[in-house]
Amino acid sequence: MYQGNEQCIHTFEISRPQCRACTGQERSCPTYAVSQKEKQVEEKTSLFEYGACQFCGQAIFLQKPADTPEQANALATRQCDCKAAQAARYADEEKKIISELFADDALPEVVDLMMTVAELTRGGKLESGSVLKLDGVTAKVKMKDGVVSILRTQKSEHQRSLGVPAT
Repeated sequence: MYQGNEQCIHTFEISRPQCRACTGQERSCPTYAVSQKEKQVEEKTSLFEYGACQFCGQAIFLQKPADTPEQANALATRQCDCKAAQAARYADEEKKIISELFADDALPEVVDLMMTVAELTRGGKLESGSVLKLDGVTAKVKMKDGVVSILRTQKSEHQRSLGVPAT
């Protein structure tokens, strides 16, 4: 990325009169080369070391620089201590747990319903909710000690019969 202040490393070499003439700005020159220091500055400025929380707008120094402003803001939101960012992290963790618990047995629509019930329970709009009874799997969501509790139970019955031969 040319910023207008780079110069070719050969600019002030006495043995290169053609380089002195262009003052180091002619990038089409076959011998043009940017100094290592300028390359490092260019690389460093292309990373974003700060981001803004999407909820409170607080600027946060990132533990690891990001490649884009959007990534920087997402990382800052994950690091922010504001109540809204904490709630968003909790909701993301809740969704991850539900997806892991019910990934094998449920349709995507049922998992979405579970997430909605969990959100309503966390928000205090529901005390508890049973979501599905499908192939012996039941999902229950309830508030327990101020924390949303997600319970997956699987009931399986196995029966085998052995017929007695008729005599």
